[in-house]
Amino acid sequence: MISISTFSGRSVALFGLGGSGRVTARALAAGGAQVTAFDDNPDSVAAAAAEGIGTADLHGADWSGFDALVLAPGVPLTHPKPHWTVDKARAENVPIIGDIDLFCRERAKIAPHAPFVAVTGTNGKSTTTALIAHILRRAGRDVQMGGNIGVPVLALDPPAKGRIHVLECSSFQIDLAPSLDPTVGILLNISPDHLDRHGTMENYAGIKKRLVTGARKAVIGVDDVWCRTAAEEAEGAGVSVERISAIGDRHEIDLTNAAALRGDHNRQNALAAAHACRMLGLEEADIQAGLEDFPGLEHRMQIVARRERVLFVNDSKATNANAAAKALSSFRDIHWIAGGLAKEGGIASLSPLFGRVAKAYLIGEAAPAFAATIGERLPFEISASIDVAVRRAAADAAQAEADEPVVLLAPAAASFDQFGNFEERGRAFVDAVAILDGVDAPMVPVDPVPADPGQPAEAPIVEHTTDPEPGEEIVAEAAEAVEAAEVEAGDAPADAQSAAPVAPVADMDTAESEADHREAAETPVDTQGGTDAHEDEPAPPVAAGDDDDVPALEGLDADDELARLADELERANGGGERVHEADAMGRDETLREDEDVPSQ
Repeated sequence: MISISTFSGRSVALFGLGGSGRVTARALAAGGAQVTAFDDNPDSVAAAAAEGIGTADLHGADWSGFDALVLAPGVPLTHPKPHWTVDKARAENVPIIGDIDLFCRERAKIAPHAPFVAVTGTNGKSTTTALIAHILRRAGRDVQMGGNIGVPVLALDPPAKGRIHVLECSSFQIDLAPSLDPTVGILLNISPDHLDRHGTMENYAGIKKRLVTGARKAVIGVDDVWCRTAAEEAEGAGVSVERISAIGDRHEIDLTNAAALRGDHNRQNALAAAHACRMLGLEEADIQAGLEDFPGLEHRMQIVARRERVLFVNDSKATNANAAAKALSSFRDIHWIAGGLAKEGGIASLSPLFGRVAKAYLIGEAAPAFAATIGERLPFEISASIDVAVRRAAADAAQAEADEPVVLLAPAAASFDQFGNFEERGRAFVDAVAILDGVDAPMVPVDPVPADPGQPAEAPIVEHTTDPEPGEEIVAEAAEAVEAAEVEAGDAPADAQSAAPVAPVADMDTAESEADHREAAETPVDTQGGTDAHEDEPAPPVAAGDDDDVPALEGLDADDELARLADELERANGGGERVHEADAMGRDETLREDEDVPSQ
């Protein structure tokens, strides 16, 4: 933990008692500050008090006596309207800051020359942060990684000579960090996001720019007009700027052997990481080696394993079509597992990429709708669960003639119909792959949360059951009904249709647009007391079943049966009204780049 001595002997109000808020309170107290902490959630206040944190209702506090308000980034500072603590602080001219600012102040005091890399951007910042940390650690450097990527900055080891801090910073965190002064600042891209919290695109872009205009050196992606302007402004402020382009710098970096960095979006991430590491003095050989053995982040185009020629990829974080497009455009000969709780627009926008897909395996509530979109343009089947989909896809991929068939989980849908979140869905995919015969040892993704060295890692538990899954009988029933209807009408049965050649669809240009094909954007926080990705109360997960004999609905195109199947699947999977349940631990840091919060 970093003890914050810069507020020693001073009085600090702190609002927001989620995980990072409690870490911040302890860091301030350890440095000698008098902390008065509060949250709108009484359970959060009680939990903090139980840990020995000084709490009191800030409604009735004498704000003229506070030297600062430390605000959790999830709390509105300006839009849609300032939180009541912000109004009280401003009324008494009390500075409003966050934990990133406390880190910067402490670094300036105890180790001003300790290297500090800060990374931001609408998309891609988590991967870039993890990649930089990976390359540096591989080269033998002392590295601390945290911030928006998962570990609160003040939970890290303190700045020291030779120790490098690599921090992911969201717009919410930057807005609360007037002292932000990284050694290397990285701005990847800017596209519309969080306008409900920042008011206008100009305000949002202006906040992002602060990270590089306050840096000594900067790496800035210039594939959008906002970042091109930021590069000019940073140079005008005396910052040494390195411009990068995912589209224009194709020959500047060799990612041929970097399995976890496929696609133009990852080319930008890799360029940023490489330039940052050069600025910190790394040799080219160390940078290249780190790029090539970077395992990726969990659930973000994560290379899970191989089985002979077949590659298994977990992109569970692709919770909408735009995010799934990145993975689909990064591979060919894809056996695509898709579905879940559909987002607006479904997968219609992905049709230009269908030519890269050998076959689709549809899961969850979105399966009938996705099937209707695919129609006869692509072979597909509806699977009762991820387990079934993995087995079917793996078997088909093993028979493919391609040099490297890919079994890809890129759902293009939220996970709430069958799982608690996209992480659970991704782990279910990984577990299903792990029990296949002949699978090589999986690559271990970067874990932003350091493991406790005193605790042995636990192997994942995979449960099996011989009972039929809720969706199995429905799938079988619908398949029989559709086939019977087609036979009566004189049409070919569904399986015969699936076996017919499919006309290829023209590929999308791999130079993807900025907004559509970069890493999924951050998720706004719930301002009523939640912490991480607030999600609807999930339906019970579908159990893993021994169901290889369940008939698949291949080429299903009967509208009435699709509608009936959708209703039946929703009922079987626990569908119906979902109840939002706020995190009882209170308001916390800016959310990771997670799937969208479902509407309530």
